[in-house]
Amino acid sequence: MSHVTSTPVGQGPEMIQEHWLLYFCEKEEKKQLLQWLDEEGLSRPREFQDRLAHAEKMRKMSNDWFNKDDFRRALHCIMGAVHALDFIPSVQMSHSPEERAQVSLAMLPVMSNAAMIFLKRGDFFNAVQAASAGLRCAQKVPDEEANPFRAKLLFRRGLARAEKSDARDLDAARADLAEAAKLEPQNKDIRTCLDNCKSLTKKEAKQSPLRYNPPVSAKKDSTDGDAAKGSEKEPPQLSPFAEKVAEVVGRCLGRTIRRYKKIRQGSRQALLMPMFVMLVVTLIVGFAMHFTTGLPYPPGAV
Repeated sequence: MSHVTSTPVGQGPEMIQEHWLLYFCEKEEKKQLLQWLDEEGLSRPREFQDRLAHAEKMRKMSNDWFNKDDFRRALHCIMGAVHALDFIPSVQMSHSPEERAQVSLAMLPVMSNAAMIFLKRGDFFNAVQAASAGLRCAQKVPDEEANPFRAKLLFRRGLARAEKSDARDLDAARADLAEAAKLEPQNKDIRTCLDNCKSLTKKEAKQSPLRYNPPVSAKKDSTDGDAAKGSEKEPPQLSPFAEKVAEVVGRCLGRTIRRYKKIRQGSRQALLMPMFVMLVVTLIVGFAMHFTTGLPYPPGAV
């Protein structure tokens, strides 16, 4: 078995490779971009301060094209700015802390602009990539300098995550927008987008196939209630004669109740009298109802 010789840390091939552009384009696309920069006389310089100045120049050129709605050239120029700030790891290790902070600070507006350009081009995946890269740079810069860019980066990443694409994540978008709103509470655009994201999150949660939806029975119950009401027949109207009979029956029932109390005294006459009165009342009611309303005789009347 052969032994594998490990490369000392900090001396591997990755230390002489640029990485920033490969976040956003393939190797062939990077090659075409560098060729375009060379043809336009926009190749990056070699010295540290010159590269920072060249990155700022490319960023401003990108803004000019962006304001003219030429997002393709705007993208080329902003990628040129990224290329100017893309120091290989072995060179980064030789930078002083102040130089590293300068590179991170210069990269913040570049990544913010790149995220916006990707949004305009409908490339939401790379918009998220650019905003996330900018937020990592913001961690290396003092808060007073980073916070204005951090709010923009969070806002633009939230917008990209809320769009319908492979990068869609409404919960993450809502978190980004909420954090951006904390950093810039007076920004109406951020607040409006945050409210829209909340509404969209609730709407999609209701429409989710994983959400349990109980059967809707209110309409059915209402229909059943209406049917039950329709099935109930209104009582027939009584004639004046029938109403008079009802009044007489009421008085007879009152007398019957009073006589019933005498049963406790054991009087046979008191026991038979109510039965006789009830029989007479039943016959009267039966005849009255038959001749006035056409209803049949009450059960037991004949």
